[in-house]
Amino acid sequence: MKRNAWISLAFVLGISLGWYGGMRMGGEVEERVEVEKTPSRVRPERRGGGTAAASDHVKVAAQAQAFLAMEDEERDKRIEELELLEIGPLLVRLMDQAGPDGLGYALRSDIDELIVRWGKEDFDGAWAWADACANRGLAAHVQGELLDQLAETDPDRAFEMYLAGVKDDEDFGSGVPGKILGTKVGDGPAVVLDFLARMPKDSSVSGVTLQYPDGFEFAALLDGMKVFYQGNHDGRPPVMPSNVMEVWSASDPAAAHAWWLANGKIGFEGWGEILDSLDGQQGPKASATWAADRWSEATPEQRENMAKELNGWIGAPERGRVDAIVAELAPQEVDGFLKEVLMEHGFGYQNGKQFADLMGQISEPSIRLEILREQFEHRTVTSEQFSDELLGRWKVSRSELESVIAEED
Repeated sequence: MKRNAWISLAFVLGISLGWYGGMRMGGEVEERVEVEKTPSRVRPERRGGGTAAASDHVKVAAQAQAFLAMEDEERDKRIEELELLEIGPLLVRLMDQAGPDGLGYALRSDIDELIVRWGKEDFDGAWAWADACANRGLAAHVQGELLDQLAETDPDRAFEMYLAGVKDDEDFGSGVPGKILGTKVGDGPAVVLDFLARMPKDSSVSGVTLQYPDGFEFAALLDGMKVFYQGNHDGRPPVMPSNVMEVWSASDPAAAHAWWLANGKIGFEGWGEILDSLDGQQGPKASATWAADRWSEATPEQRENMAKELNGWIGAPERGRVDAIVAELAPQEVDGFLKEVLMEHGFGYQNGKQFADLMGQISEPSIRLEILREQFEHRTVTSEQFSDELLGRWKVSRSELESVIAEED
């Protein structure tokens, strides 16, 4: 049985609740739990899987120790052979193995395999057990995994259960919306946007990469996403598509670029994503040629926005992109391009060398002085950061630098 990588967002929830680090939430871990009579969430009727009786505590502890002593293949076989009633108590005992560094990868994987099997054979029983489990960190992880599983087979029910749970816990089932979102793409942008509008709103947004069918209306999706991003910062869906521009640019870079020119960057979607797509589809040189052509025909405002999206890419390995574009630009365009990039990027502790190297590629000392003036006006820099050797490379004298500083005092 293949072990799953520990990447589910639901388990990130477990981490935030503390059980990943070995801390058990909700007081002492109980072996015997009873289903609450009054539901606090959408609580499916319990059928089957549940708890061990108090008299079975010793047996469960022995089962856990025996399980831990098994080799991988033996564990896999044991997971398939367990009675459903044995799974919950065993999960609690396995959680007791968390040390200062949390659970090991193999044990975390085994826990997930147990939950997957339980969910396939008795989803309602597994859910009810977790709903009543005293270890709330474990309960949250079990329910998160169960919802992930349900999202693949019954996304509408999974979403309703997610909406009910998130009322009590804003982190409840955090991986579910993104998973369900992926099932809506085939129905078109209107359905995707309607689903996003139904989600609980949040101040932070996570990106989700989606698979889009042929003929998908990317512009319509981006138009709708723009409304969310321009609205109240606390009124956005917790997940949003993050590869719209990248996928659109693979088939129609001109259309994607035209949309960006008219609307600018929204969320995860911008000019940089277009270049990423072209890098992957056509190679860095072709991508740089395309970028240089778009730069040459752009307005000053559009150039400023292009440079903003290169901000932060000057450090390795994205420094290569800036150099590649410079190589494709007409000579008379180079100084203007580097000026915009450096105005946005600035001279900082971690990027000083990149800044210095790119300044050295500018042919006009007056442009270097203009860039330095901006640094002293808007950024925390001092004259000591610019050595005489560095100024000499830029053909800027110390007295000229001091004049710039004096202008800003």
